[in-house]
Amino acid sequence: MVNEQAIQKALAEIESSSAPNLTEIAKKYELDRSILSRRAAGKTVSRVEFQSQVH
Repeated sequence: MVNEQAIQKALAEIESSSAPNLTEIAKKYELDRSILSRRAAGKTVSRVEFQSQVH
C-alpha cells in the first residue's frame, strides 16, 4: 500500500524545486518512481480523492 503522507511530502518537494529529480525524491520517500511521476503529472489521484469524485 502506498503511503499517502510520503506522496504528499514528495509532491510538495517536487513543486518547490525548479528542476526536481523524481528518482532521487522517490528514493528519499521510499516510493515507486512511476507512482510518483503519475501523481506529479496529475494522471492519477489518491484513492480518497477518487472516491470523493465518484460519490
